Amino acid sequence: MPAPGPPPNGARTDGDAGPARKAGAGAGAVEVVVVRQEPSAPGGETTAVRLLGLLPADWICVPDDVGTDRVRLRIEYGHGGHGVGDSDGVHGALAEVLADTALRGWSAEPS
Repeated sequence: MPAPGPPPNGARTDGDAGPARKAGAGAGAVEVVVVRQEPSAPGGETTAVRLLGLLPADWICVPDDVGTDRVRLRIEYGHGGHGVGDSDGVHGALAEVLADTALRGWSAEPS
């Protein structure tokens, strides 16, 4: 039986950062936190999945901590084709994603 293909969304499971991530030119990471503002909004687990689905597919996003009312993601920038080369760009893109009705009741925690 052939070995399974790579995981979806460019995720790596072998512990290797890969050549693009090792290069580090203009690359970095930012931690973003979203918090539930409305009790009727979906819980953190659902929100984490929705966030990952709405953020650009070529971003490297890792859920660091997912709680009922708080989700923390680590997002690496400077690798994808979305022109986001700094943490301000990540936060701007996150603000656009949080405007989606699927994430109503959640907002970014000030950094």
